[in-house]
Amino acid sequence: PGLLIGEENLQALADADVFVLPSQAESFSFAMFEAMASRIPVVVSGTMDYADQIRQCGAGFVVPPDPQEFASAILKLLRDSDLRRRMGENGLRMVQAYSWKACGEKIERAIRCILDRQPLPTDLTLQ
Repeated sequence: PGLLIGEENLQALADADVFVLPSQAESFSFAMFEAMASRIPVVVSGTMDYADQIRQCGAGFVVPPDPQEFASAILKLLRDSDLRRRMGENGLRMVQAYSWKACGEKIERAIRCILDRQPLPTDLTLQ
């Protein structure tokens, strides 16, 4: 539908059963994270930056960038309300790690380590 903001965006998310992002490359898709925060399962291309986390968390389907693969994943979700609910809940848990509060706490911990000349804990390093 293009860019939706404010009430239009909230209404679209409230009405959605599945969020689909067939993009070839996305570093951080706010729309996808908003959908997961709204407990909507996602179908995304395996070429996206967060594809592995979505797969690991079970927040949706990660598929090759092929129309048939997307269609199959979408239909599977539309036909199974329990699967949509489970994946939606998993997506909500995943995005909570990226909330302002969670990110702020990690930044604060990193700054404290730097000021105290301590190494960063493993959960704050790139892996």
